[in-house]
Amino acid sequence: MCLCRMCAVAQATLFVEQELSEKFPRLMSFVKDTESLIASLVAAAQRARRQSLGGGGGGAAAAPPAAPVPASSAPAKEVEIDIASKIDAAAVESIVRQFAKGWREGVEQITASVNQSFTTAGDVATERVANDVLKMVLIQLVMYYKRFDDILNRCFANRPPAFMRDMLSVRALMFEVQKFASRS
Repeated sequence: MCLCRMCAVAQATLFVEQELSEKFPRLMSFVKDTESLIASLVAAAQRARRQSLGGGGGGAAAAPPAAPVPASSAPAKEVEIDIASKIDAAAVESIVRQFAKGWREGVEQITASVNQSFTTAGDVATERVANDVLKMVLIQLVMYYKRFDDILNRCFANRPPAFMRDMLSVRALMFEVQKFASRS
């Protein structure tokens, strides 16, 4: 891949994250912060498990660090309890309701911003670029929302709070986002 293309992809990726952070800041920070928390809890649980199996003594060499575990694949039930206890359900409820109420407006603002940033009137090439960048933003939005949904389903698997009924399904969001992408 040529250097110019790599730079363009890097800039587009930064633009995507910036747009989403501006339009959906609470969702974005919750997902990032909670995934980081989950990773640290899983790592701590793995260390504790190794130590309880006799691998954590004061021997000659320390065990190599465990590979990072994706948030959705942590096996320990005690980790799930810890995660749920560390999440502010009222804040999550606010994020769910805010997203359900305002996601369309956020996507419309993103569409306008992408078109303003990447389109030159009458230039088909810039319109194609704008359309590609918009698709990148919308795909990333769906991916963040899916991660949000996974976190909540994991944390509240045993007793989902009432506000979970207000969540837009990932499938419905994908369908609606596809309509936005095809309009541009």
